[in-house]
Amino acid sequence: MRNDSPLHYWDTPIFIAWLQNEKRDPLEMAGIRELVLQIHENKARLITSVITHTEVLRSRLSPSAIKVWENVFKRRNVVQATTDQRVARLSSEIRDYYQKSKDINGLRTLSSPDSIHLATAILYKVDYFYTFDEKGIKGRGLIPLSGNVAGYRLIICKPIGSQLIFGL
Repeated sequence: MRNDSPLHYWDTPIFIAWLQNEKRDPLEMAGIRELVLQIHENKARLITSVITHTEVLRSRLSPSAIKVWENVFKRRNVVQATTDQRVARLSSEIRDYYQKSKDINGLRTLSSPDSIHLATAILYKVDYFYTFDEKGIKGRGLIPLSGNVAGYRLIICKPIGSQLIFGL
């Protein structure tokens, strides 16, 4: 694995979509498949927080998906980042930033898991943070924060595949 290869962060919904082969926009699923291929070919690195294990429910996965889930973390270019003191502090800073914003403009704050994912991605200096969270079900959506997360630079986007794979 090249150390200069792109570092991608997957939010939990990306893993779930991949493992369950969700019915989504074809370009989104193609984007996931392209990232999986890059990781498989050691052309990219993948990171996620260890809390992703809390959010992915095995009871909702098929036996084959569980095997894929377990095997993906055996790869050297896939990292499970622990929630250490640095992540916890930055996560709290991010939540507090958006809590203050909530008080000013009425938007919801970030959930603890979302702030942990964001803090982890920022601290590990990822190239891209992938999620489907545009609007936020229980809180603030993540994609609208792209470029500036509580004063930190982070690109947040959906995985969108190349239209070339469809032969267009």
